Amino acid sequence: MAKTSVQIDLDRPAGPYYPGETVQATITLQNEKELAVRGASAWLVLREEYKYVRRSAKGHVDRYTETVELRCDQADLVGEGTIPAGTHTYPASLRLPDDAVPPYSGKITKNRWLVRCKFDSPKAFDPEAEAEVPLIVPPPGRNVQPGEVGEAQRCDEAELRLWLPRLEWIEGETIEGKLLVRPRENFSVSEVRLELTRTEYVPRASGDTESRAEGKIKLADKVEFWPAHPAEYPFSLPVPRQGQPSRSTQFSAVTWSLTATLARRLRKDSEISAQIEVYNGPAPA
Repeated sequence: MAKTSVQIDLDRPAGPYYPGETVQATITLQNEKELAVRGASAWLVLREEYKYVRRSAKGHVDRYTETVELRCDQADLVGEGTIPAGTHTYPASLRLPDDAVPPYSGKITKNRWLVRCKFDSPKAFDPEAEAEVPLIVPPPGRNVQPGEVGEAQRCDEAELRLWLPRLEWIEGETIEGKLLVRPRENFSVSEVRLELTRTEYVPRASGDTESRAEGKIKLADKVEFWPAHPAEYPFSLPVPRQGQPSRSTQFSAVTWSLTATLARRLRKDSEISAQIEVYNGPAPA
């Protein structure tokens, strides 16, 4: 049987590429015999895999995995005809969308950017190949002002706020901020702690959610608060570098949040949470 192979070489195989840039690809076809084709094309594809849950009225839970592909750009390589035996190269220019989401690898959702190509052959298998595009989506610079943020829950005794220098962070950076406690009355807590959480959400059917603590620190042990004596707790918490930035698609979303907790005995804990944005790399120098 005659051998046929296809290879894709990117102009920057190690990247990085950025939204709005053009990926220059070279497709190499090697065929020992002539190959009849209806045509051949290359595509820039966003491939996403996500898991979802479907619950029946009787309480049965079924889990499914779906894979979808979004073709964002296309380059035609050759039209209908016969490709003679030998080695043939075809250039392809494919543009990344300005709003391209970053690559992501999680538990219930993941996505990758790929250059795919296929030679549509009516008399044999369709020779095809794919190559991953290493994409960086940098912070847009919209939320870079320092300030107090967060929404408090179950805390009538004090005003809780999180002070952050900005809301945009890059994987590998360290978040440095402060928890601010402004007591309205006397009360005590058994512990003050802070947690960095990443949450994946798939809305399809009954929905599915996966949350993971990505960092946790204790800010104080037993504390007594009283009015007119505000307290301030500086903190420093690294963002893991693991290819899991914030992002949102038609099928799933990933969010990051900081939550500070005043742990109470015999009462519900008081909390304040603020959502932050995590990106997978800086802008080009």
